[in-house]
Amino acid sequence: MTLDEKISRFLKDVLGSFEPPQLLAGDASNRVYYRVRAGAGSYIVCYDGKLTGDRDYPFINVHAIMKSAGVPVPQIFNVDTEAGLILQEDLGDGLVEFIFDGLERPQKKALYERIVDIMLDIQSIRGRGGPFALRFDPEKLMYEFDFFIKHALCGYFGRRADDGRMAALRREFEKICGILDRPELSVLNHRDYHSRNVIVKSGKPYVIDFQDARLGLPQYDLVSLIRDSYLVLDESMFQELKEYYHASAAKRGILAMPSRDFDHFFDIQAFQRNVKAVGTFGYQVSALGNMKFEKYIQPTLQYLDGYCARRAELGIAGEMIKSLTIRP
Repeated sequence: MTLDEKISRFLKDVLGSFEPPQLLAGDASNRVYYRVRAGAGSYIVCYDGKLTGDRDYPFINVHAIMKSAGVPVPQIFNVDTEAGLILQEDLGDGLVEFIFDGLERPQKKALYERIVDIMLDIQSIRGRGGPFALRFDPEKLMYEFDFFIKHALCGYFGRRADDGRMAALRREFEKICGILDRPELSVLNHRDYHSRNVIVKSGKPYVIDFQDARLGLPQYDLVSLIRDSYLVLDESMFQELKEYYHASAAKRGILAMPSRDFDHFFDIQAFQRNVKAVGTFGYQVSALGNMKFEKYIQPTLQYLDGYCARRAELGIAGEMIKSLTIRP
């Protein structure tokens, strides 16, 4: 049975009559989204092949965890695990990335502070199993660094895998992973908390694409949000939001870390997160031929200069990346 046939059967069983589904532009993931209208209603259908036959699907589990904690997430109406399909609430097209430029500065700041507050709600959740059994440990962090080497340095920039600099760079990456390995500081992270995964509907931000949630440093999601590859904040707003998060997180007992230490971990985590993002973009362009992600590679690499200038631990890796990301 084709995907179109699966979707049609699923929608007929759930909605009865409906208009032809419209394919939506996707992000850098393997999930496919459609908008479907039925009567006066509008819905989103997500196809995810990883869901097929899985009774312990992360999207469903994390959705339940976040919803029970009051985190604004789209409503789920129906799930067909055999077909890999989820019917959920249509939140519209108001991605933060799309609406940001149309806002005045006070509105932008107020929106981002609300999004930070939601982040803190997520980081306040405690539990066992599911996402709480996963963590950004050195193995996971190195997997993301290696993905960058394979798909960005070798795939996109055309470097040879047997270039001696790769082994040296990996050793620097391993040191960085060691710095970030602080399980005692871990909180629940969305893992991809940026302007393309928050939708504003009727003035209220909703969180989407949370299925990869896992434990990590408190700074992880903050890095994703205010050092975003898709939407670059001006320096003053970046600083204001970072300070807002630090003060709010301390007040809520999420962290007890002076600004100096907080900023140190922020820069190290931001380096890792942005390098990981470049790896994802490199994969999309070089492996999948998805050229729309190419424009985000250089702006994300430019973030690294500031971290490396401030943190001696990043200096060698930063210089190596700079030399290896010059197109041959």
